[in-house]
Amino acid sequence: MASAAKKSRRRRRPKRRGRVDLSTVVNEVIAQRVPVEVQRLSKLRNLWLELFPASFADHVWPMLVQGGRLIVHVHDSQWLHEMTYWRQDVLTKLHAAWPESGIELIDGFVGELPPLSERRPPPPPPPVPVDRAPVLEPEVPGETVEALNSIRDPQLREALAQARMMLGKPR
Repeated sequence: MASAAKKSRRRRRPKRRGRVDLSTVVNEVIAQRVPVEVQRLSKLRNLWLELFPASFADHVWPMLVQGGRLIVHVHDSQWLHEMTYWRQDVLTKLHAAWPESGIELIDGFVGELPPLSERRPPPPPPPVPVDRAPVLEPEVPGETVEALNSIRDPQLREALAQARMMLGKPR
């Protein structure tokens, strides 16, 4: 009887599913831990930067999703006025980019916006400089000059001479 009680107190491990795609596992964990409204807001914020010019996105920012309602904060009363003209265009673009969003209404309020550093993705890192040493010595050896001069086709001779010069130049 003691062993039966011990077995019932053990936590059951979920059955293994074999190989599973990492994105599937991550999506399952996110679905379990992050509320749906927060997931929708995050996706809307990412779309916001793609759909609208920076001049607009810098002054109007999604702050809250409540069912079919999107609440945006605007920089000042002038931008609140602008939102009355942009509202339908914003809805149209959101529906075109993400039809499953469920957003039917946009309400704007003058409010504090997060800093730009939080709203914009960081710029890509600069490319790593590549040290490209010349492939050949800058001085053309005599046998190379003789070989080039022995070519009868002038276009081919010129192309090969230019290629040889390029291989001897530092980049």
